[in-house]
Amino acid sequence: MVRLARGVVWDRRGPGIRLVVAAALPWLATAVAALPPLRSSRSAASAGFIYLFAVVGASLVAGLRGGLVASLLSALGLNFFFVPREVRSSVPGERIC
Repeated sequence: MVRLARGVVWDRRGPGIRLVVAAALPWLATAVAALPPLRSSRSAASAGFIYLFAVVGASLVAGLRGGLVASLLSALGLNFFFVPREVRSSVPGERIC
């Protein structure tokens, strides 16, 4: 890190490591939200708040691009792991005998 002025610090690390951290935080949030004490009837809502903290943390660490990456991964993770599936195999207007 290079100190530019009083209170201003410029980090020489490239954006690659920041984006990796931003991508890792939603995966960590998935692991935390999947713990048995947090699984309940409202697991999608509690997981949503955990994902929210992951996106805010990614935005603080990696800026706008990291926040966008984390929000996309969080939305996919929340939808895939915590939203119940509703499967219907009926055709409207057809009777099954």
